Amino acid sequence: MRIRSLVAVCATVALSAGLLAPAASADDYQFMGTRWLEQAVLRAQMPTTLGSWTQNAYYTDTDVRLTRATVCWGAKGEIRLPAAKNVGAVGYNVGQFISGSISIFQYKDQAAADAALSAMRNASCSDTPMLPTESETLVKGSSGSDFTDDTTTGYEAGSTHIEDGMRVYQTITTTFRGLAAVQTQISRFVKLPQSMKQQQNVVNKLAAVDRKWQAKAIKALENFGTGIAR
Repeated sequence: MRIRSLVAVCATVALSAGLLAPAASADDYQFMGTRWLEQAVLRAQMPTTLGSWTQNAYYTDTDVRLTRATVCWGAKGEIRLPAAKNVGAVGYNVGQFISGSISIFQYKDQAAADAALSAMRNASCSDTPMLPTESETLVKGSSGSDFTDDTTTGYEAGSTHIEDGMRVYQTITTTFRGLAAVQTQISRFVKLPQSMKQQQNVVNKLAAVDRKWQAKAIKALENFGTGIAR
């Protein structure tokens, strides 16, 4: 899969490569209990590049409705991975029109983590997917996605659609480490009209912030393997 142009806005999701370890190269952070999981997601705070944030959600859970990570979008909506054993997540708001979240999905064993990684690698992401709205309906939008590097253990996706007179942008980055999948998401609502240049600028900025946050989240997870963050 290669990065594809966002057809509706003639914008390309700007994604960069960073070296990522394969799923099997886990340290002892893969055995995090609930307390460590909570601390890992709390330490990987959203960057302030888009503005000052407030937390609007914080949880750890085993509910299957929450433990299936969305990695991109397809013809029938979200493309989701198999359920993890548990998930820890923190949500953020930046003003009224920007939100973000950091999630760490933990799988029960290496076989389950490898199966989820395989599902991500084979995801049927679409250039023109059906995207969920805040009212839980599906609308047609545009999307671009690709692996973050040649190890194919990380995946980045971006989408855009029109909702309630606004253009909605979203980025999702997912990286596998050991028994965990680390995911960061950012959404932004922008009032219309927008020029092509303005649309491109939003896409580029969100992608850059998401990359920065993902690197921070992976570092927070890996620090539990060295004792730095405990």
